[in-house]
Amino acid sequence: MEEITSVVSSALNSIGAVQSLVVAAVAGFLLKDFNKLALFTVGALLANSLVTIVRSAINGAAFSTLVQSNLSSFFALTMRTFLIYAISFGIVIALVFVAKSQLKKI
Repeated sequence: MEEITSVVSSALNSIGAVQSLVVAAVAGFLLKDFNKLALFTVGALLANSLVTIVRSAINGAAFSTLVQSNLSSFFALTMRTFLIYAISFGIVIALVFVAKSQLKKI
């Protein structure tokens, strides 16, 4: 439980949370078929990682330091943390997809 609260609190920094929500929302808008939700969730997680790298590079991080820190973060990632992110992204993508589908019917 302690790991879950630390993941949630670290994800709630303002820029990271907005970035994650935007990436998940875009994935939800691009989703055409609900059967591809798992594929879009993994794609959104990868896109979020790339956006984080680009944002860090824009803020002036050295490329070699950026690669090393991201690789270290990837190796430190536990399955529980990955599942928390994947489920969170999946829920947001599904909610955006359902909202988009309902708005198309109006």
